[in-house]
Amino acid sequence: MNERLKENTVWGAGTLTACTGLYLITNRITDGFEGSYKMYFDWELGLALVPWMILVYCSFYGLLVLAFLTSKTREDLMNLSYSIVFCALVAAVCFVLFPGELGYTRAEDAGVFKPLYDLLFVLDKPTNLFPSLHVAFSYVAVVFFVDQTSRVPLKLLAWTWLIAICFSVVLVHQHHVFDIFSGLALGWLARRVI
Repeated sequence: MNERLKENTVWGAGTLTACTGLYLITNRITDGFEGSYKMYFDWELGLALVPWMILVYCSFYGLLVLAFLTSKTREDLMNLSYSIVFCALVAAVCFVLFPGELGYTRAEDAGVFKPLYDLLFVLDKPTNLFPSLHVAFSYVAVVFFVDQTSRVPLKLLAWTWLIAICFSVVLVHQHHVFDIFSGLALGWLARRVI
C-alpha cells in the first residue's frame, strides 16, 4: 500500500471511529430522556416509508470513504477530518441539550430490507435527530470531493448523491425535514470554520 493511501486510510478510520463512538455515547445518554423536542411538521408523518432507500442511506459510508481516499495532501486530509469531528462535537452537544422526538413508528414492514432496518434500530435510538450527522458529514464530504476534482460529471454525481442522502434520511423514517436543514447548516459551518 502506498504511503498516501495508508495515511488516508488511517486518518479516515480514526476519524470515523471517534465520531461513531461519540455518537453512540450521546445516543446512550439521551435514550429515555424526558422532555424531548418535537421538531417536525405533522404532514411529514404522512410520508410513506420507502424501504429500498435504506441502500441510499447506507451509501453515506461509501461517500465518506471516497472523500478520505481522494485526499491529495496531508493538509486536505486534516481539514476533512477536523471538519467531520467538528460536526460530531457540535451535534453531540445538540443531542444532549435538545434530544429529539422521532415522529415515525419503527414497527413498519420493510420487506426484504428488514434486516438492515433491524440493525439500524438496534444501534440507533431515535433521539440523536438534529442536526442530522448523515447530512452534515455528507455535505462536508461532497464539498471536499468537489474541491478535489475538476471533472464536472463527477461534481454533478457528488451533488446528486448528497441530495439522494438528504431524501433518504426522511424516507427511511430516521429523520425529519428540520434535521436535514440543520445538518446542511452544520456541514456548511464546519467548512467555514475549519
